[in-house]
Amino acid sequence: MIRLSAPEGIAVWQLALDSTIPSDCLSPEEEERAARFRFARDRHRYRACRSALRLVLGEALGVAPEAVVFTYGPYGKPECELTFNVSHSAGLALIALGAEGVDIEKIRQDIEPKTLGRSVFTATELAAITTTEDFFDAWTAKEALIKAEGGGFSSPLLKRTVWPTLEPELAEHYDVIRLIPEPGFAAALAIRQIKKAARQVSGGS
Repeated sequence: MIRLSAPEGIAVWQLALDSTIPSDCLSPEEEERAARFRFARDRHRYRACRSALRLVLGEALGVAPEAVVFTYGPYGKPECELTFNVSHSAGLALIALGAEGVDIEKIRQDIEPKTLGRSVFTATELAAITTTEDFFDAWTAKEALIKAEGGGFSSPLLKRTVWPTLEPELAEHYDVIRLIPEPGFAAALAIRQIKKAARQVSGGS
């Protein structure tokens, strides 16, 4: 795993899902879920991502990876006593510890950004999108914020301006930060403002 640059108090790891990660820490429920994937590659990637997540959380909690206990929110999002979020795309995953939302997407060149963007972006966002890279920067920012807010694809945030800057009302509650993963990918992090205030009080950035 590679640790990416992130704000003070936030840790973000980049994981190649086709790499070898010890998976003997998974729970029976996780092994059962892995077995439901049709293709071996998908089974391996699920095990790798969940095992890496357990390693990261276990180290932060001071417990063995297999001792980490998850609960699940209304959208099936795994939760534990620490704030974290996970995203993956095309064999690459991000694990963000201390942040409510993270998103990574493989940048595809076979799309028409303006046409595809009409269903997910505001007029302000569409006006700022001039390249495929812009589209994915905007999409990962919005998706990270939707995940932080806890909604799904019906989230009202689809109708709010998130990129290239947050509209003022949203900026009162969240920070959205662009991450730099490996070339060919776009990624973003969403953090509640209360965490930003806590970092400032403690002397962080």
